[in-house]
Formats: sequence, structure tokens, C-alpha cells
Amino acid sequence: MPAQGPEHSWHLFVIRLVEERLTLDRDRFAEALSEQGIGVSVHFIPLHLMPYYSARYRLRPEDFPVAYRAYRCSLSLPIYPGLSDEQVQRVIAAVRRVGDRARR
Repeated sequence: MPAQGPEHSWHLFVIRLVEERLTLDRDRFAEALSEQGIGVSVHFIPLHLMPYYSARYRLRPEDFPVAYRAYRCSLSLPIYPGLSDEQVQRVIAAVRRVGDRARR
């Protein structure tokens, strides 16, 4: 869990999946959460994967392996001011269920 303090606005809550410990990749993990009614997103997309930069500089995903790996294992969970404690617990439970089922 990230440290709490007044200096952060917390507009995203990103989790990092440890691919080596799971049988699902990020996209399948997101689908499994979606099937449980949990909407997730991918907010971190490396610049070298964006169409302009990849075309202009002929960049491939493997050209920046650290950024690409972070992209492939990052997932943003729901977070907004009106999210109730009950909804937070529902998200947590769904992430745990999917993670437990996908554990190697």
C-alpha cells in the first residue's frame, strides 16, 4: 500500500501484477475482474508505444524493456470520491479471488 499523506491527490490506484506468479497476463486479469463487475483501466502507456513515436522513430516494444514490462503488468483499479467502503471491499475481494485462482 502506498504511504498516506496530505500531499497526494490519489487520482489513480495502480496495482502491479507479478507475472511470474500468475497464470494470467494483465489483459486476462482485467477480463476476469470485468466479469465480476469491476471496471479497470490501463493508464500507463509508454511513449515509445504511442503511434506517433513508434512510427516516427521506428520503435518496438522491446526497445525499452523496463517501460514495456511496467506497462504489461500495471492495472488501475476504480478510485473516485464517491466510492463507498462497501464498494472498496468488493474490489479488494474480486482482486483477491482472481489473484488466488491465477496463482502459480
